[in-house]
Amino acid sequence: MATSNKLTSIDSSENNIASQSFNKCEDEIFIKILCELPILLQKSQVPNVKIMKNKAFLRMQDLLFQATGTKSEIKTLAKKIANMKTRLKKKSYIHRTGNKPIKLSLIEQKLANLLDTEKNSNFTQVDGVISVGKEQTPSASVAETSGSMFNNSLNCHTIFSLSPSVKSSDSVERSCMNTSSQAWRSIPKRLKLPGETKETIKWSNTELHRVLMLEKLKYYRLKNLKLKNTTPNHILNE
Repeated sequence: MATSNKLTSIDSSENNIASQSFNKCEDEIFIKILCELPILLQKSQVPNVKIMKNKAFLRMQDLLFQATGTKSEIKTLAKKIANMKTRLKKKSYIHRTGNKPIKLSLIEQKLANLLDTEKNSNFTQVDGVISVGKEQTPSASVAETSGSMFNNSLNCHTIFSLSPSVKSSDSVERSCMNTSSQAWRSIPKRLKLPGETKETIKWSNTELHRVLMLEKLKYYRLKNLKLKNTTPNHILNE
C-alpha cells in the first residue's frame, strides 16, 4: 500500500514537472511570436490599429497551432498578454522593489524589451489617426475650419509650426502671413443687422461700444444746448 502511494506521488510529481516544462516551452514560443507581432501590445482603439491587431491575433493563432497543436481563442491570447504585462509591472514597480535587484525570467526580459521599444502613443503619432478625423497638428485641440481660405491659412501655419528647422525665404513667410491675415479679416464678425452698414459690420464690439458712447455724449450736449436756447434768461440767471 505504501509502495503504491509512493509510486502515485512520484507519477504526479513527474506529471507536474512535465506540465511545467511544457508550459514554459509554450510561453517561449508565445513570446517569440509576440516579438514578431508587436502591434498586439498597442493600447490604441483607433479603427485602423484595431483591424491590424485582429489580423495579428489570427496570425498568432495559426503560428501557435502549428507549433503546439492547440488552437487558442483570441480572447484567451489577449488575456494572456494582459496577464504577462501585469506580472511584469508588479515585479518592476519601483515603489515595491526599492533597491532590491529585479529578477526577471528570460521571457519577462524579452517582454520588457518589447515594452521599452514600443512607441509611446502620448508622444508619437498613432497609426490610423486620420480615420477618426483627428487633425495632425502638435496642439491637443485644433478648431475645425471650412473653406479654401481657412485651409490655406492653416497649411501655412502648419508648415512653420511643424518644421521649425526648415529655413524658408522671407517672401514665402510674408505671403503666408498675409494670406492668413486677409482670410481672417474677410470673415464677417456677426450677421448683418437692420440699419448696419458694410463699415460697421467689420467693427469689433469695443469699437462699436466706443462709437455708441460718443453718440450718447453728442446727444446730451445737443440736449443741453437746446435747453439753454429755449429757457428764458431770467430762469437761467436764477
